[in-house]
Amino acid sequence: MKTPTTLLLVFFLLYNYSCSTKKETKDMHDKIKTELAVIDSLLRDTDYNALMAQALEAGYYIGTEQAVMPFLAPGEDTAMKKKSAKEDKIATNIAGFYALECGVSYLSTTQNKLPSDILKSIVNDSIAEKDKLLLERFANATWKASQPFRSLDRITRNIFMPFDLLPKEEVKKDWDQIKSAAEILQKSL
Repeated sequence: MKTPTTLLLVFFLLYNYSCSTKKETKDMHDKIKTELAVIDSLLRDTDYNALMAQALEAGYYIGTEQAVMPFLAPGEDTAMKKKSAKEDKIATNIAGFYALECGVSYLSTTQNKLPSDILKSIVNDSIAEKDKLLLERFANATWKASQPFRSLDRITRNIFMPFDLLPKEEVKKDWDQIKSAAEILQKSL
């Protein structure tokens, strides 16, 4: 038979464990928030982005076993390229389609489902929440990737932030584009 002291000890240990788990969860949440704030700041730092782009380009050359080329040739830092209005419109509005393609390809291969079935679940709003979140993240990433092509200053805007810090209305815009792209692509399959 259990004594009251034993029961009290078990209760105390369970309570202590419960509190420490809650504290660890809160600590982890705080750490995540702090690190996302750092990433948020770096995303909008044009100098940091230039260094990152240079390192990524060098990584490409190293990965393909080629000699690392200078990041910018003399005069390239001020050279201008013109785009037509059509090219600009396509470039700034195609991110949702690229996100859709990337997400549908991933979900199709990892879940062994036909792309058309995944598209149907997107259009019918029956897609699993975790899969929807993945597609929304892809949409945000592809949108971010397009911004420096329009102007490097665009990455300094407040809305250029980690996905988890985005306001809900911004995430909804991404989802609306994915859903529109899914409706069009579904008709093409």
